[in-house]
Amino acid sequence: MTALKKNIWLIFIMLVLSGLALLTILSVSRWNGMMNHYSLSQSGLVKQWFGSFSSILEQQETIISLIGKDIM
Repeated sequence: MTALKKNIWLIFIMLVLSGLALLTILSVSRWNGMMNHYSLSQSGLVKQWFGSFSSILEQQETIISLIGKDIM
């Protein structure tokens, strides 16, 4: 009877440990996937924002240059 109880507990512990290991591996994998996805997304947004901001600054520079030429 004690051998049967020992084997049942051994099976239970092995199931719990293998479940925790699997959960950890899947969680880390999912985390890395999400980080890569959002990193690429944020990188694209920054490039788009920089392009828009650069365009606005070039327009302002052109307007200021034209006004400066008219004043001179």
